[in-house]
Amino acid sequence: MNLQITLIISITLFFVLISIFVLLFINLYHKRQKSYLQEKHMLETEFQNQLLQTQIEIQEQTFTTISQELHDNIGQSITLAKLNLNTLPAIENVIINLQLQNTKDILSTTLTNIRDLAKTMLGEKIAEIGIEAAMRNELRLLEQTGKYKINIESIGEYFELPPQKAIVGFRILQEAIQNIIKHADAENINLQFTYNANKLIITLQDNGKGFKSDELKSTNTGVGLKNMKNRAALINANFKLQSSPFHGTLLTLELIS
Repeated sequence: MNLQITLIISITLFFVLISIFVLLFINLYHKRQKSYLQEKHMLETEFQNQLLQTQIEIQEQTFTTISQELHDNIGQSITLAKLNLNTLPAIENVIINLQLQNTKDILSTTLTNIRDLAKTMLGEKIAEIGIEAAMRNELRLLEQTGKYKINIESIGEYFELPPQKAIVGFRILQEAIQNIIKHADAENINLQFTYNANKLIITLQDNGKGFKSDELKSTNTGVGLKNMKNRAALINANFKLQSSPFHGTLLTLELIS
């Protein structure tokens, strides 16, 4: 009898130990699998960030090259054309003199616009003057087309963002402006900078035709939105886009200094 009881207890303990071992093995497997998935996700995120960083660096280098070309070559050519006009001998014909003066004014305006455009393309300049000044330059050029009414407001005590955040934040807003030009069919654009302690909240709103949420899945809009979101994630910024048909679009970007 005692032998049977001992045998039963031994078998029971054996199965209990086996069960504990299996549970521990399963638990360890789940932990390792979870750790593997987390590590995989972290590596994928890091790879995506590095890829995006590389793309941004290449894009900034391209912008720098174009900026220098605009400033050094095209800008210089316009300056020489203006100088040539200034060296023309005096003409008594009033109409011709008026046409010459108008041409000089057009060249001066074009030269100013080219220099402003070159500044907005040059990342170092954006970092130097700050995201607000860079956006003011960008929207001033847009307003000069006569197609848009621009309103820019600044609230709170101004502070400068770190260079990379200023550049990437500007590129996000720049892409949003391009989307307004291409798709929104808007007339009014409102830009607001709210400085609060170490946080800068930027809102960009238009009164365009807006869009439905499922339109974000379209190739052009979806890719553009994804680019903006990825850029925001790269600098740890909060990005939000709200829109509905016939009620325009509101972009909110929160940047920490």
